[in-house]
Amino acid sequence: KHILLSYNNEGIIEFDKIKELLSSLGNVILYKKVYKKFKSIDKQENENVYEYLFHLEKKSKPKKNNFKEILVEE
Repeated sequence: KHILLSYNNEGIIEFDKIKELLSSLGNVILYKKVYKKFKSIDKQENENVYEYLFHLEKKSKPKKNNFKEILVEE
C-alpha cells in the first residue's frame, strides 16, 4: 500500500519521469532536502545535491493533482 523511494538529482533517471510514474499509481508526497556536495578538489560544479524521498500511497484510481512537495529544512 505504501512505497518509499530515495533518490537524488545525480541519478540517471530524470526527476520528472519518476514523478510521472509514481503519480500514475497513487498519491505522492515528495520530501526534498539540499546537501552540500563533497568535493575533494576545487571544480566549477554544482555545489549542492538534492535528496528526494518519494512517499507513494497506492490507489486503484489516482486523482489528478495528487503530488505534494515538502522542502525539509534543518
